[in-house]
Amino acid sequence: MWPYYCVFFGIILNFLVFEKRITFSICGKKKSARLSWILSFVMMTALMGFRFEVGADYRSYAWIFRAVKTRGIDSFNYIEKGFRIVSFLIGKVFYNVYFYFLILAFLIMLFYALGIREQSSNSLVSVVVFVGMGYYFYAMNQVRQFVAVAMLFWANKYIKKDWKRYCIIVLAASVFHTSALAMIPATIIMKMCKNKHFYLLSGAFAVVMYFAGGKLLAFAAAHVYWFSKIAGHTVTAPRLSFMNLLLGGTVFALGWVFCRHEEQMEWKLKMCWLALVIFVGLAPLGTVAVRLAFYFSSIYLIIIPDVIRKISGGRERRLVMLTLMIICFIYMNYVVIKGISTGQNFYPYRSILSAPESGEYMLQVWNG
Repeated sequence: MWPYYCVFFGIILNFLVFEKRITFSICGKKKSARLSWILSFVMMTALMGFRFEVGADYRSYAWIFRAVKTRGIDSFNYIEKGFRIVSFLIGKVFYNVYFYFLILAFLIMLFYALGIREQSSNSLVSVVVFVGMGYYFYAMNQVRQFVAVAMLFWANKYIKKDWKRYCIIVLAASVFHTSALAMIPATIIMKMCKNKHFYLLSGAFAVVMYFAGGKLLAFAAAHVYWFSKIAGHTVTAPRLSFMNLLLGGTVFALGWVFCRHEEQMEWKLKMCWLALVIFVGLAPLGTVAVRLAFYFSSIYLIIIPDVIRKISGGRERRLVMLTLMIICFIYMNYVVIKGISTGQNFYPYRSILSAPESGEYMLQVWNG
């Protein structure tokens, strides 16, 4: 567990100590960033990118990389062709699978970092929630989907002010995972429905689907191609996640009480509400509902700092932040330990330095 602890507490230390801004040049344009941001970004990217067989799908993506690199982009037809092309290009430039995971980790962390930096009122709180509430760990499992989730998290700022640009980014994200396309009808509904109608109709949809939607979801998964790409699993009896409902319900309630009259908060609360609707209404899809809800629940990283900002008094605000960090630390341990029983392989953490130095398997991985 110590690598995860180092990242978690290292992030807190970075934001508390390293406030100095660093100026650098990109394509002739001067940019600046806080040293705390740079150090935290490097730490999280390195831990995710240099992992070895951490995450349930690690071997699957290693095999995809090897197959696409050696046999071409026509391999693995069930994987989005755009993702196969990206994997093929990475394989042509870099020699082995380790760089492949490092580049994907870099993309995920880059878009999350940009989204938090541009939209959050308290970056430290957002990053702590990102790691402590499990987003960081799930990104090690659903790799290509989380590239799409991270891209759309960064693109949230365009939902209100430039929806056409948002749709273009959705199409780009669908290159990595087709489920990103679900955000286009979702945002249309958010824009067209007034608040009262939106919450009533979507809430009614969730309840009806929970009790009577199993057969409909099974039919859609069997006959509608894009929905089968989102589902990818057999429809089962509804299974609600108490932790997801508790977290989402708490964030929505706090945001509604403290921040609902603020500019830009309307669509944030709608995103949060849709996460709850998916947790309930698509419960027959099991873990797939949670995976689809990530597109919406990532907004927690923005709403939680907004709520804390509304607390009057520096002492009370610091106490709330400390409590939140303790909760995130406990929940991070829960996610890692739960991953042992579900085969997600978060623990023990192994880096590429612990990879076998010889043998046929190591030769296959190294050669891509």
